[in-house]
Amino acid sequence: MLKVHVKYHLKPGTRDAFLAGITEKTLQDAVLHEDGCLKYDYSPVADDPEGVPDLVLLEEEWTSLQAQQTHLKQPHMARIAELKDQYMDHMDLDMEEL
Repeated sequence: MLKVHVKYHLKPGTRDAFLAGITEKTLQDAVLHEDGCLKYDYSPVADDPEGVPDLVLLEEEWTSLQAQQTHLKQPHMARIAELKDQYMDHMDLDMEEL
């Protein structure tokens, strides 16, 4: 199993627009229906301990690294990449194989 944790540090004031974009046209649902996807959950951080506004966490779980790598090549990931380009300042990514 592979766990992926992503912290999206978004441009000021864009968190709601980013989350709305992720849920448009069921992008998140498309990922959840991919082979090997066990979890794909975006959640806003209301009270970040570091005081960082516009922070969104993404928790992913995959049956394997191969399933996660295949996921990155899916057509709907192009739309997610557009949203990241538009709203993201930077991100932190951690992966853990179990």
